Formats: sequence, structure tokens, C-alpha cells
Amino acid sequence: LVVGAGSMSSLAVATAARLGAARMVVANRTPRRAEHLAASVSGATADLADLPAALAEADLVISCTGATSLVITADMVARALRLRPGNGTGRPLVLLDLALPHDVDRDAAGLPGVTVLGLDAMEDAGLAVAATQAEDVAAVRAIVAEEFAARVSARHAARVAPTVVALRAKAAEVVQAELDRLAGRLGPLDDRASGEIAQAMRRVVDKLLHAPTVRVKELAGSPGGDSYEAALRVLFDLDQDAVEAVTRADADLTPGTRSSAPLPGDTGPGSSHDRAGEA
Repeated sequence: LVVGAGSMSSLAVATAARLGAARMVVANRTPRRAEHLAASVSGATADLADLPAALAEADLVISCTGATSLVITADMVARALRLRPGNGTGRPLVLLDLALPHDVDRDAAGLPGVTVLGLDAMEDAGLAVAATQAEDVAAVRAIVAEEFAARVSARHAARVAPTVVALRAKAAEVVQAELDRLAGRLGPLDDRASGEIAQAMRRVVDKLLHAPTVRVKELAGSPGGDSYEAALRVLFDLDQDAVEAVTRADADLTPGTRSSAPLPGDTGPGSSHDRAGEA
């Protein structure tokens, strides 16, 4: 039941119909306007002079008139409840008052099964929703900030990756040169012995390089991060051409063409260097 036929009432009728109201009834001081509004949703009209009868048939009443006094009194609501089977027990009645000043007597809320909601209650509900939305917005902002920081950190780490790869490649060359020299001095060794020696040397190098290579990636995103990469190149006497060669090779690779084989000194998950750092 919608009481009134002004613009706010028209909006209420359209909204209720869109949300699936089973039956719409419009009551207004001017019957012609009530008929016009009810016809827009294939509804019916009610006589404002016999409002208790219309209230008795309704589950939800939306009132928004321009009256300066109460339109729906507590006595009207009480009479409407008496017109219902069982005096209205077991069937709630919601009175939504959208008018200023009020159309609905607030004392009606004291009747059994009757709920009166006004603009003040809607404002409180809106503030509660706004507070919840503010919390959601803050949570989303935190997620975005975290993801952005992770993205920036990953880009900085990728920038120093060529230096790390060049360092590990140089370390692998040094290890292989020492293994060749050792083989020349000791002569032929059985496969098991030569394998154990090679693995031991590589594990030592892996463990020595793990901390500085991981740390330089972490520091790459800090102020002056470039200086840490430069220090790594100087301390280990890395050939700048070798670093640039890795950079060019990485830039030439396109998605779908990059080899799955690890680069020399690859520190990706599951690599020997990664396992060495965990040992």
C-alpha cells in the first residue's frame, strides 16, 4: 500500500513493483491521481477515507504525503489489526514513513507485529552501510598498496637479475676451471669420486653466493639501490659486457619462446642454488 501520489510515491510504486511486490494499492486524497499511478503498475486504488481497511490488507505501507498532520494514526493501525484474521497475530505490518513532517504515528510501533520506520532509521542504516563500505574501501586500498609495492620490488629485483646471473655464471666457470685443474693433477678418478668433489665445490660456492645475491635483490628497491648492484660488480670483478649480454638476451626473449632450461647460476625455485641456500 502506497499512501500519496506525488513524485516520491511514484518512485516508491515503481521500486516496489520492480522488486516483485505481488499486489500494489495506491491511496490518495485525489482519486484521479491515485488511479493514474496505480494503472502504471497494474495496481488498484483505495479510499483514503477508509484507510484502516486498506491497512488490514497490506504487509508493507509506504506513506509520503504533503500533509501537515498525521495521516496514519495509531488508532487506525489498531483497527486495521482487528480487521485481520486473529487480530493480525502472526502477520507483521511494516509502516515506512518517508514524509516530513511524519505521516505515521510513532505510537503505532507499540502495537503487536507493527514496525514503524522513518527517515531517521533509514539515515542510521545508511550511515552503518557507509561505515561498512569505508572499511571495505580501506581494505581494498591496503591490498592495492601491497600489490603495488610487490610489483615495484619485483621490477627492481629484475633490474639486478643480469648482474646476479653474470656472477653465478662466473662462479660456475671458476668451479669448472678448478675441477679441470684438479683432474689434471690427480689423474683419472672414478665417476663417484669425481662427482662428489664437483658437487662439494659447487655447494660451497652456492652457499657463499646465496646471501649476497638474495640481499642485493632485496636492497635494489631501497634508496640508492643501484649502488648495491654496482658494488657487487666491483667486488667480484664482473665483466660489464657479460652483464649487458645477459640483459640483451633477456630482452630478446618473448613470451612462449623462453627456454625452460635454467641459466648458468639460475636461482629459481628448485635450482641447486636455491636448495643450497636452504641447506
